[in-house]
Amino acid sequence: PILFDKYSDFIDVYAEIREDERDSIRQEINEHKEETAMLMQYLREEGKKEGRQEGRQEGVNQGLSESLMVFLKARFGVKGLELFERNISKIADIGKLKALIEAAAQANSVQDVAKLI
Repeated sequence: PILFDKYSDFIDVYAEIREDERDSIRQEINEHKEETAMLMQYLREEGKKEGRQEGRQEGVNQGLSESLMVFLKARFGVKGLELFERNISKIADIGKLKALIEAAAQANSVQDVAKLI
């Protein structure tokens, strides 16, 4: 009940819930506690899944970005890669990062790869 009041007050600010609507919602939740609990559990689980997926995606992006920089440094040296490194870290698309790694393997210079970013 305390959390309900807290959240309903918050929602009230944005949705302008009237007192009778709040009472109706409270009654509906109390009548369907089991279904509400199951729905909340489902929403929590879905949120966790989504968070794990986003975390995996970020990890893959970071790994590809770091791999590309290691490859470029090994192939072309460190000179001039600072700005390049900042631009690579902003790329979120896995396909683009993979394409850059492939291009770096065939490039004659780091400038050839930079043109693709």
